[in-house]
Amino acid sequence: MMRFGKSKYAALNTPQIIPECLEVLDPEILHAQWSAAEAIRRRQWRVRLNSLTLRIKRAILVAYQDSVSWVAKRTHSDEKRVRALSWIMSLVFALALVGFSEPGDDVYRGMRNIIRQQPVSGKIVVVGIDDRTWSNIDIYGSSRDSEARVINNLFKMGARRIFFDRIFSNRVSQKDNAAFLAALKAHPGQVYIGASFRADAHSQPLTWMMPDPSLRPYVGLSSIWIKIAAFQASYIVPTRPVGGGQSFDATSVVLTHAQGRVPAHYRPDFSYQARSVPSISYLDAYDNHVDPHLIRGHDVIIGDISSVNSGDMHYLIGQKFVPGVYYHVLGAETLMHGTPQEWGWSLFLFLGTCLALLQFYARSARLVLASWAAVFVLMVLLPFYLDHRLITVEYFPGLEMYLLAAWRANVLRRKAQAEKIDAMTGLRTKRALEALPPSRATLVALKIVNLSEIETIFRVRVDHLIMTEVARRISFGDTEFAVYLGEDVLYWFTPILPGSTLAHHFEGFQALLLSAIEIGGRRVDLRFAFGADSDIDRAMVSRISAARMSAERAAATGKLYSIYDPLGEAVLANELQMSGDLERAVREGEISVVYQPKHDIASGEICGVEALARWTHPLHGAIPPDLFIRVAERFGRIENLTGFILDRAIGDICALDSQISLAVNIAVPVLQSPILIPMVKQALMRWNFPADRLILEITETAQITEGATHRANLEALLAMKVGVSIDDYGAGHATLEYIRDLPCTEIKIDQQFVAGIDGREADRMMVMSTIEMAHRLGKKVVAEGIETNSVLDALRVMACDVAQGYLLNRPMDIAQLEALLVSARRKRA
Repeated sequence: MMRFGKSKYAALNTPQIIPECLEVLDPEILHAQWSAAEAIRRRQWRVRLNSLTLRIKRAILVAYQDSVSWVAKRTHSDEKRVRALSWIMSLVFALALVGFSEPGDDVYRGMRNIIRQQPVSGKIVVVGIDDRTWSNIDIYGSSRDSEARVINNLFKMGARRIFFDRIFSNRVSQKDNAAFLAALKAHPGQVYIGASFRADAHSQPLTWMMPDPSLRPYVGLSSIWIKIAAFQASYIVPTRPVGGGQSFDATSVVLTHAQGRVPAHYRPDFSYQARSVPSISYLDAYDNHVDPHLIRGHDVIIGDISSVNSGDMHYLIGQKFVPGVYYHVLGAETLMHGTPQEWGWSLFLFLGTCLALLQFYARSARLVLASWAAVFVLMVLLPFYLDHRLITVEYFPGLEMYLLAAWRANVLRRKAQAEKIDAMTGLRTKRALEALPPSRATLVALKIVNLSEIETIFRVRVDHLIMTEVARRISFGDTEFAVYLGEDVLYWFTPILPGSTLAHHFEGFQALLLSAIEIGGRRVDLRFAFGADSDIDRAMVSRISAARMSAERAAATGKLYSIYDPLGEAVLANELQMSGDLERAVREGEISVVYQPKHDIASGEICGVEALARWTHPLHGAIPPDLFIRVAERFGRIENLTGFILDRAIGDICALDSQISLAVNIAVPVLQSPILIPMVKQALMRWNFPADRLILEITETAQITEGATHRANLEALLAMKVGVSIDDYGAGHATLEYIRDLPCTEIKIDQQFVAGIDGREADRMMVMSTIEMAHRLGKKVVAEGIETNSVLDALRVMACDVAQGYLLNRPMDIAQLEALLVSARRKRA
């Protein structure tokens, strides 16, 4: 019987290679020589082909990984799509690795086999031990006389070889075995008996169940072990399984003489129908009641096909329950028609990923339909062709990837469509405006300057009522006239007009909006300003920002309108725009915080970090910190920015398993502000952060103005045990008297002096005297900008307290800082 979950091997006599110096010119010997050499060449080509296949598979996996990385970079600006794709790719890839999709592929393959069903060639005949045989012959009795008689009868009928789907592991007496041995001796090498792994094949190492030793000299051995896939949806034939140092060719391999051209395992083509296999009853062969023409010149395999006594029945999709012996025949039929190949799941997962990307980023319905058509071809039509070529592929990971992506992309498209219409006003939104193709028209922005003031009068939300009425007046009631809503700004397009004509255009709109609007029984007057952008060559997102900035500039200067002029844009306009964007950046989380470690010079350990602000603008990229901080100071945004950085930095450091200190830069305007102390207290209380681990660094390059506020704030900070550091010492207005009188706990020497201590004596003396002076005043000293080991060694000699610079660490995000601290703790341990 066929052994499922076990193994089989065929010991065939392989032809010997004829010596090169053989001087025999017998044509048969020469033909054998040529055949052996040809077999070697074919084997070499197969090895090369297998190597190439492996390289292709590896290349596909690398390409898949690169595609994931490309998606993350390509879609950085679209967080929802990136997140959805990342989750889908990770999920499907993980399911593919654990074989979760394999049962689905097996069932799909079975359905295709039903459509492709075909008869076998009839070259192999099954002699089945059926119910009639069981009723008349004691098959598994102590005597093997019936097997001997059947063997002799079959060979008399002209059988080529006889295979038993049975192990014959039970030993019988010499008398009961005599006839069977005689039959085997009469036909040496023409009878094959099965070998399989033991029932406890899950144990290691695997051991074989072998035939009775008395039979082995006269028979060939073939493996009857076949693996069952999950849910018995498919079966895999190991072609030469190994166990206990022994290996045997599978019965299907021996039947087809296919030892040199088969992979390590293969899936039989179950489109071949078991019912089409020529079959006769074992009892008829025993009684010699068989037409010899059915047997002559054919291989015969004997196995149990009883529906009552056999435990070797297995379910096959489309063919119901099939006796195990037929699986060997179907496997041999597969090998007769070609070499099976396993392509795995990586190729179609890559194709599914590509089509998933098309679903996510298709700009038109045609591309979406094209992706569905491609899926139909790749996942429905192509499998039939590959099945015909005996190529086994797992399609479900790629199909799962595409279907999940298609579902999620459809959800996102619907959400995006909904986001293009404002639910409160029914107006098109700024997102809809951003999605428009380039327009050869002037983009106008109308900003209602006193909208916030009006909203404070009412206890309910009224901005949508105001915007709806303003849009109605602008469009003259024409529903085809497109007005777009973006917070407190309305946008629309108008033909490109000369400057004077465009001014009249704005004055006309002003006349439409001058009359008061009645809301909730109250009449309110609107103050508004227009902005315009006529630079039609730029992206729509940039044009929207330009029109809005022009409207805000007009509102700030008290003008009716302002036209964006990219060539004549002054620095003030740029900074004004940056100021507005900075407020939004703080609100929407575009401002990030990185941390540069500070090291105790004596021990070399990390003792603290300095929090540094970074801004990545969605349009302009990275903004230099000194630029946006200067803008924040100039336009009154610095307090809000400082509060955000202070709160974010304290929260990040609290999450770390470390007692390091935190330094945060405080600009002089904030130091002189009455909100500084409440802001610091609130941040410390919110995160329960110890005050003595917080250091506020004050840049002294700008002279602190005379007054009592900054001194009161400094004294209050010191009373709270918050550290105060004078940053960039030496680069500004500090004097000995200034340092003596200013309440502080730390002095931070500017990097321009630190960098020169190993080359300029003046810098060396200045730094050394500063360190001595600070220590005598009871203050710590931090040296920043350290980039060479010689500078660090010199500072160590000078007894400087803390070092900071690129030599030690560059600024890093909180995750990198945490990893660095963990690594440092491990080294100390």
